[in-house]
Amino acid sequence: MKPANILLTKAGAKLLDFGLAKLSLPSPPGRGVGGEGLAGEGLSALATREKALTGEGTMLGTFQYMSPEQLEGKEADHRADIWALGCVLYEMATGKRAFVGKSQASLISAIMTSEPQPISQLQPMTPPALDRAVKRCLAKDPDDRWDGAHDVADELRFIGDGHSQASQTRAVSGRATSRERVAWAVAIAAMLATAIVTGRQALRGPERRMSVVTQLAPPAHTTFARRVGGMALSTDGRQLALVARDERGQTQLWLRSLETGESRALDGTEGASSPFWSPDGRSVGFFASGKLKKLEIGGRQAEDVADAPQALGGSWGPDGTILFTPAAQSSIMRVSAAGGQPAPATFGAAGEATVDAAPAFLPDGRQFLYLRYDIRGGGTSAIVVGSLDSREIHEVLSNTTGAAY
Repeated sequence: MKPANILLTKAGAKLLDFGLAKLSLPSPPGRGVGGEGLAGEGLSALATREKALTGEGTMLGTFQYMSPEQLEGKEADHRADIWALGCVLYEMATGKRAFVGKSQASLISAIMTSEPQPISQLQPMTPPALDRAVKRCLAKDPDDRWDGAHDVADELRFIGDGHSQASQTRAVSGRATSRERVAWAVAIAAMLATAIVTGRQALRGPERRMSVVTQLAPPAHTTFARRVGGMALSTDGRQLALVARDERGQTQLWLRSLETGESRALDGTEGASSPFWSPDGRSVGFFASGKLKKLEIGGRQAEDVADAPQALGGSWGPDGTILFTPAAQSSIMRVSAAGGQPAPATFGAAGEATVDAAPAFLPDGRQFLYLRYDIRGGGTSAIVVGSLDSREIHEVLSNTTGAAY
């Protein structure tokens, strides 16, 4: 990554690697793509040569943005891109290059041994956090740099949103143009960091993620209840609320830690089914004894929220609204987690031989997925998007089962 590979367009910043690009012009007679004519090193390399560091015909521009480990000939990974990004960010914010040298040797020496002048000394109005973010990009040891370009992008957006306050004791000699220049630098840099993530994924494929293969056994002396909605994962992904049936055939909610593997029964949840979590992970909702109930984790007494003769799924929104279907051929109802009179959240289901069930809030806390099941149509069903703010609905998929986001 270097300035010559960054193009600013009306659609935003574009990161192109001309070293990988192939010229699509026809080759002269007698010269293949691998020859000396218009091949890879030919014009594609010329397109990115830096004029500022050219001496006696030797092109030094690439060295300007190479990491120490690359210059030492060590194996490099994505953190070399973080270094190059830091060099570009520094140059955008200050108008000067992070490392300079009159020759290839002196430039390499500067990269390997020296530290660039702090951005705040060159641009007094620079937010201190930007100085720190770029300095971390330019750490000599790859282990001390940001883990990935996505982390840099998040930090730059955080700074650009004004969450990082510039020091109030700095001299006010910086002109408005300097502040604007830094602001533009941060905004464009965030786009570039995002472009790096996208570009690297396109070139190398998706990032490798850890895979976990395991089996989940029911608690001792119990079996899993064979019903839809028998378990629910907490919002932080660390706990599982599950319905298990004991040797007497009695169902109960259990809490399984995915970190330790330990399970414990939740008192006051006998006869429970279809659990779902509160957004903060402190409580769990479920159905039992013809009621919609809630239980605070660690508490001993479940609280009734509303009547629900049948358990057809529930979902707990960030504003404390719970969606649930109390019975077949019923609309999805909404009610406060604190209790109160339920009100319809979907319309047109009751009395039309259809069932609206299995609600699942979307991240905005207003829209939700649910399953509309048509009894008259031979059991056809569809996943639908509804909203707490409108009666409009939109079908997503047909002839399927419930969905979760």
